[in-house]
Amino acid sequence: MTAALTFTSTFDAPFFDGTSGTSSLVPYPYDVALNGRPFMLQLQPDAIEEFGQHFSRKSLPLVRDQADNSNEPGEQSVSPEQFWRRSQQSWHKGAGQAWLDWPDSDRNRFRSSKGVNPWTQKALSLHNATTSAKASANTSLSLCMAGSRCYFGSGTGQSTYYSTDGSTWTAVTSTPAATVSSVASDGFNVYLAYNASGIYKTDTSTGAAASWATGTVSLVAYVKGRLMAANANSIYNVTGSGAIPAALFTHANSNFAWVGFTEGPGFIYAAGYAGGHSEIYSITLTDTASTLGAPKIAAELPEGEIVRSVRGYLGFMVIGTDKGVRLATINSDGSLILGGLISTGTSVRCLDVQDRFVWFGWTNYDSSSTGLGRLDLSVFTSTLVPAYASDLMATTQGVVSSTVLLGSARLFTVEGVGVYRETPGTLVTSGTLDTGFIGYDLVDEKQAVYFDMRHDPLPTGASIAVSLAVDNGTFTSQGSSAAVGTSTPTAIYLNGQLGERFEARLTLSASGSSPTLTRWTLRADVTPQASSAFAVPLVISDRLNVHGSDYDSDPHSDVAALIALHDNGTIFAYQEGVDTFQVKLVNYVWLPQQRSADTPGVFNGTFVAQLRHITG
Repeated sequence: MTAALTFTSTFDAPFFDGTSGTSSLVPYPYDVALNGRPFMLQLQPDAIEEFGQHFSRKSLPLVRDQADNSNEPGEQSVSPEQFWRRSQQSWHKGAGQAWLDWPDSDRNRFRSSKGVNPWTQKALSLHNATTSAKASANTSLSLCMAGSRCYFGSGTGQSTYYSTDGSTWTAVTSTPAATVSSVASDGFNVYLAYNASGIYKTDTSTGAAASWATGTVSLVAYVKGRLMAANANSIYNVTGSGAIPAALFTHANSNFAWVGFTEGPGFIYAAGYAGGHSEIYSITLTDTASTLGAPKIAAELPEGEIVRSVRGYLGFMVIGTDKGVRLATINSDGSLILGGLISTGTSVRCLDVQDRFVWFGWTNYDSSSTGLGRLDLSVFTSTLVPAYASDLMATTQGVVSSTVLLGSARLFTVEGVGVYRETPGTLVTSGTLDTGFIGYDLVDEKQAVYFDMRHDPLPTGASIAVSLAVDNGTFTSQGSSAAVGTSTPTAIYLNGQLGERFEARLTLSASGSSPTLTRWTLRADVTPQASSAFAVPLVISDRLNVHGSDYDSDPHSDVAALIALHDNGTIFAYQEGVDTFQVKLVNYVWLPQQRSADTPGVFNGTFVAQLRHITG
């Protein structure tokens, strides 16, 4: 058995040796320890009267005082002591923004949508539905307008059709038994590219076609008063009937393929690619109808991005690629300045324009739908990047290869499926919009407490529902507004769902007229992690009587060590009884009260340490 040791005299060295962040002498016999150095607390009332500081722990304010210096009051003017809010009352700057309330975010944008129309400011409503207008299992489908007729080249199925309403189609007669790969029109005449069978022509006064130009042609386009054609790596300026003329330009790379022609101020443009390299050429117009200037490169796409379609409009060039859509400005010399990529994740093979908008093919938008997207050339979210969003959709899958406007209805083709037609006056049954992340510009967790919305009086059968996702989780239903004639829902409480970030999904539904959302607001209790401040008066003495026993210490060393914690900004362990906290010494007051009896120039006294609790 080991005999117990009994100490009968005081120690001539301090217990602390500077090698440990905590002390085994706390909670007994010492009261506290800072970074492993033990101390007794100054709890004597008369001493407290002298230095004016009691031993204490208090919470720190969670929210600073606020002053709103903006020119106009707004959401930032609301007291932060209330539930914090995030609102949105317009969606006209389109999709593609992952965070709704990041410091540089635009509150008029959102992450994504389907089936909803965001293009009217301060109003979100449903798009029209689409219906199958003509079935076709073929590929290389193409559409063009001539007068009041829409012409449909059915690709590998050989036939060409026309329609004045998008529902009833009439076959063009006298076409060859060959694949029609491209159609184009000057507004009256319609040119049909039948590959090795050449170009056939029809017009809006007849239902028949006839051979017009012989040779092999896979692509035709009517631009700047010229009929342009292409096959393999050659392009042609077709000035009349008969044999296809000699090539205007043949690309040096025999694998180069031309995909489209378009026009810009003073130029015709031709686009194509070979492998992963894409080029767009400008062709200068001349005063002679039968000649054009030699093509020269106007722009090259980033390597690996393949051009699939081009369309000049309103001084811009819109470029569809296998990665998305780009806009370019047109210089006076015909060269192009490319803007940033709007990523679609799939190939954009068609473009069409009307008013301020550009429609583009958005192939397989999700796992159930394929259809169109839309650009708004009157609104830009960054340099040469216009606002955009999804548009008309068909519940099917397949490459969207062509689109036109017939009357008031937009048509588009889906390879292997056929033609789809917008049905004006008939809405999709429901549409959704995902807001993007809402983080209140704070990483701490928040409690979602309330969702509010405003809308035009609801027509019969219409509703607007909200779902919430927490920290990128699954969207779960929270409530809806569905009472006919009302403009606001009953209270939608969110039961204090806790997370760093939220995202709302709004679902608009209708069985007749569309609901129109005008505003939503998400309120949350934004409470940063609580923290505390300690005021710790420490007894500094060369000899302490602790629980009836005497202990020696070094006041000079103790004070120097404490001041070093402050000056070095050290994060350290503060032991208080049975509890331990990570803290920082942010302020101190050293109050010498008497001279040391043992060491000249050293003082005993009270050291008041102001500690701040470090929390996550």
